[in-house]
Amino acid sequence: MKKTSATRYLELLHGLFIVKDCLKLISEGRDYHIITISGQLRGIFLDTDKEKRKALFFEVMDYFRLAPIVYINSLSEQKFPIEGLVLKYGINYPQLRPTRWHTKSISIEEWLDLPILQVKGKELSSKSLIRLISDRFGGAHYDSKIEKWNFDLKNMQVFNVKVLDNALIQLSELLLHLAWEVIRPLSNWSYCFEFGIRYHYCPVKVDK
Repeated sequence: MKKTSATRYLELLHGLFIVKDCLKLISEGRDYHIITISGQLRGIFLDTDKEKRKALFFEVMDYFRLAPIVYINSLSEQKFPIEGLVLKYGINYPQLRPTRWHTKSISIEEWLDLPILQVKGKELSSKSLIRLISDRFGGAHYDSKIEKWNFDLKNMQVFNVKVLDNALIQLSELLLHLAWEVIRPLSNWSYCFEFGIRYHYCPVKVDK
């Protein structure tokens, strides 16, 4: 039996609530909920079924005839290779409306394919970051074997902060904001008040 569009919409809302609640628990020191978040993000933004239907978020967008796009700073896409670089991390923070700095429009799905981590010559996009944690470290599977660079990355720390976990937390907060801002006009007021999402982006000031 095929689920109704209303059911899929509620599944999306519930998935976002789970991510929101897990972020709160992580802020209270329960870091293991990163595993839960990775599984939810995979289910919401990545997973398709055997019929090759779109992932849950994009399926709901189609139902409401929405094609959400974001605006990014095209300058931040430029790559400046640094010899001997071991780690580079950076999310190209998007906006839902064009600004002085954010002029290039792309779909959210395309944005998920942009690289956010470079480790020893290997690149990870938002999608591959979610898949790595969910498929290798418990979000959906606990693999008995992993590649050494995956293991090293999972345990890499900078100033006692786990790089991979911190990247997923920041990505989760951003995706939660983006998803909620897109679907908020479609939801009822009780959900609006429940979702206390804060998101601020301050572009770097360039002195003339």
